[in-house]
Amino acid sequence: MEVIFTANAFRETSAHYGARLLFLNDSTLLISSGDGFNHREKAQYLDNHFGKIVRINDDGTIPSNNPFSRKDKALRDIFTYGHRNQQGLTKDINGIIYSHEHGPKGGDELNIINPGLNYGWPAITYGIDYNGSIISPFKRKEGMEQPIKYWTPSIAVSDMTFYYGDLFPEWYGNLFISALSPGDVRKLVISDNKVVSEDIMFKEIGSRIRSIKSSNNGDLIILRTDSNNKIRGLVKINRLVDVYLYAGRFLEPSVLAAIDRTKLASDQYQFLNIESTNLQISFGALFFLVALFLLLLALWVGLILANSIIKPLSSVISVANIARSGNLDVSGGTVSDSKGDLRKIIKNTKASAYVAVASDAGKCIFISSGGVTINNNVFSDGEAVTIVNNSTSDQTITQGSGLTMHNAADASSGNRTLAGRGMATIWFADASSGYISGAGLS
Repeated sequence: MEVIFTANAFRETSAHYGARLLFLNDSTLLISSGDGFNHREKAQYLDNHFGKIVRINDDGTIPSNNPFSRKDKALRDIFTYGHRNQQGLTKDINGIIYSHEHGPKGGDELNIINPGLNYGWPAITYGIDYNGSIISPFKRKEGMEQPIKYWTPSIAVSDMTFYYGDLFPEWYGNLFISALSPGDVRKLVISDNKVVSEDIMFKEIGSRIRSIKSSNNGDLIILRTDSNNKIRGLVKINRLVDVYLYAGRFLEPSVLAAIDRTKLASDQYQFLNIESTNLQISFGALFFLVALFLLLLALWVGLILANSIIKPLSSVISVANIARSGNLDVSGGTVSDSKGDLRKIIKNTKASAYVAVASDAGKCIFISSGGVTINNNVFSDGEAVTIVNNSTSDQTITQGSGLTMHNAADASSGNRTLAGRGMATIWFADASSGYISGAGLS
């Protein structure tokens, strides 16, 4: 025995080995290699044999005209890529190559194989994962081949053959595909590289169809799964003579059931292992993004608070520097608080008798007649109000009930008279007492 090909890398999985062989008209050999189930992403990379069809010479050497023989980091024996789990590999009378492969849950595909092309798995698919999750949101992408036929739900394709016999002339040139689920044969009519019709045949067999072959004398050979729990195999010995090797072995039903359960459990474990890794990566990325967002938010809030504290101080420093330089006009900056520009005293003009209110604190009451009354509990400790007589006549500043308004000169209290064009300021020690001083005050 001579080894002429070894898959790179070796895979320790329970499924998706592919492993179909097809000799081409130039005597080169095609070998299908599945994605190994839990290595599906590697089907899109050219540095491995996962999800590929390989082309070699019959002695194991690599043909010089392979499509990726001169591409950096690509395996030179790769013929096509982007496959899942190929189950059938054949060619028609004109040498056109066909391959079919299992999809996940749905999306079995029939493809025409041309060198160097990407058949899309798992970037595009018509199926979903076994747990119902989306493998890819895309069914088409530029640069990726579309199948000439797909089945959703899956029919579990198993084998295929073109019929060129004489016994059934109406079948000449048709493609026959065996299916495991529900167990039948699909006859496809293909014209101009398109499937124009599909017929379902041999449903009455009532079991899973494992293989289908067309003999030289025109027979259509169908290999099914027996109800008596027998495993069978069928291999053509000579391509020119109708000689086939048939092998079968009986197994206990419990053994078959255990094999099925083991395979299912293994597939589920491998799927969950992949999903857990993806979930860990997703949570890690999410945690990083949330932490980064919170950090940036904290920095933003800190900058806002710092700016609100520094801005008034900067204004004061700016004004102080201007004044220190000898410019007493101080027009270079603004000093303000919640009530406005501290360099301005807002004027509240009144043309008739007026009773001061709390909002007059820090303002100038500009009167021309009627005088001003200052009541108790209007102004609080530290507040001040200025009164200007904008007339030539005397105006009375009335001390309201409960308020003591001291004259700053002699500490006397009571009503005050403000002469024409006079100005007086009242500073409040508390809500019920204040001190008044100014020009024109008596």
